[in-house]
Amino acid sequence: MSISKSGRLDRRGFLKGAAVGAAGLAAFGLAGCAPEAQGEADGQAAGAPESWDREVDVIVVGSGGSGLSAAIEAAGAGANTLVLEKGGVVGGTTALSAGITQAAGTEYQKKFTEYQDDTPENHFKWYMALGEEWVDEELVKDLAYGCPEVIRWYVEDLGLTIGDFSGQSHVPYADEYYAVRIHRPDGEGAALIAAMKAKAEENGAAIETNIEVTRLITDAEGAVIGVEAETKKGTETVKANKGVVIATSNIDHNTEMARQFCPQQVWAMELADCLSAPTNTGDGIRMGMEIGADIRNLGSGMDAILDLKLTSGKDVWGLIFVNKAGMRYVCEDAHYAYKTRMQFQMERSTGHPCYAVWAQSNLENCRAWDATTIDEAVADGTVIAAASIEELAAEIGVDAAGLANTIRYWNDTVVPAGEDTQYGRISGFERIEGATYYANRMRPEIMGPCGGLKIDVEAHVLRPDGSQIPHLFAAGLCTGGWVGPFYPGSGTAMAANAHFGRKAGKNAAEMA
Repeated sequence: MSISKSGRLDRRGFLKGAAVGAAGLAAFGLAGCAPEAQGEADGQAAGAPESWDREVDVIVVGSGGSGLSAAIEAAGAGANTLVLEKGGVVGGTTALSAGITQAAGTEYQKKFTEYQDDTPENHFKWYMALGEEWVDEELVKDLAYGCPEVIRWYVEDLGLTIGDFSGQSHVPYADEYYAVRIHRPDGEGAALIAAMKAKAEENGAAIETNIEVTRLITDAEGAVIGVEAETKKGTETVKANKGVVIATSNIDHNTEMARQFCPQQVWAMELADCLSAPTNTGDGIRMGMEIGADIRNLGSGMDAILDLKLTSGKDVWGLIFVNKAGMRYVCEDAHYAYKTRMQFQMERSTGHPCYAVWAQSNLENCRAWDATTIDEAVADGTVIAAASIEELAAEIGVDAAGLANTIRYWNDTVVPAGEDTQYGRISGFERIEGATYYANRMRPEIMGPCGGLKIDVEAHVLRPDGSQIPHLFAAGLCTGGWVGPFYPGSGTAMAANAHFGRKAGKNAAEMA
């Protein structure tokens, strides 16, 4: 699948709109230059049209998992609900995903795993540990305790079945709260979106594609009263009598915003294509900032490591990751986003690529290549091969003595003990030796950044002072606070999409 790496800004430009919020500008160091919104001085609505092209009760911007979850609840509560999708099809990145969703203490966890006594409290503590004190405790707890309801909703309300279960790699400092929690719905993300779309339409929601919302329209008090959108017929204004829900995912394909907020995303995009939907360009985050929304935790990433097939389970084959000095720098069987964050930090601090290193002795258990396909990988340049450690070090530009010492310590100390006292690795204790040594320049598999609009537990969008922007809600990966410095684990995004998306839709529909 080919996905554009375009960092295109929308047609109005990143910081152009009728009223650019001072809080949004402050994030760029421009608060002192904030223009006065047209009409603001005389108490008139900021940029509101004299007449609207049409009106509904609730507008949902985006049709991925969070947007459709919101639409289901809003329409189910009796609100006239309109979903506006920039792309030509519904589903966003959720439709491209495996649809996997985390939850603790469910009947399916007890059926499929050995974790019979897991609880939402343990799930919460695990998320908090991975958040490294960078997350909103109230949001994280609300999500963890709400995950079992998401699974119930999938099965009982959407008609999905849970046919498989899987774990994920650990992070050493959170192992106390680790459990296998990933529910996999049959049909994966495509089936999840199909079920959500059908339910939303059954409840009465209208879903329109190829319509790009470009601006939130507010009244003189700062309440959101509608949106401006670009359609095939031109610019259109739509009034929202009750509320607007932003569900537009993140800045995945917006290089300019990534430069401002997420250096790791820029680094990753220089090495590989982003796999998320190409419509994810940060529109909702930008529009929220323009009217004064606060942002939270925008800068963490969901990146994995391409080629090496190390992104699931608690096992890893016998390789090590090394830096410019030829030394290990991370627990190799840890969670993918944790490892990629460490790789980014290491490469930025040394100015040199990091490599996975292994040898002929490890090919039997190698997940990525076997004794036959390894030669093809060497021939096409994906893998570098050498007859000795010193020759391999010269080929990849790392310190030869450092690499030799690292492999010697690994073979003579770590492997015999079956314990990694340096980085907390728990598997893959194989000697690295043989007639041929191999290296792979690790490239990220990019799924976009995390973080965004600051919300409360009811999915209201907040200003920097903690007050709500009236009638504005948000859910999914365009929001921040529930993910810390790296994505905590597969299935977290889907759980948050449904959990906060449903709240956003329900609460928007209840607005007077």
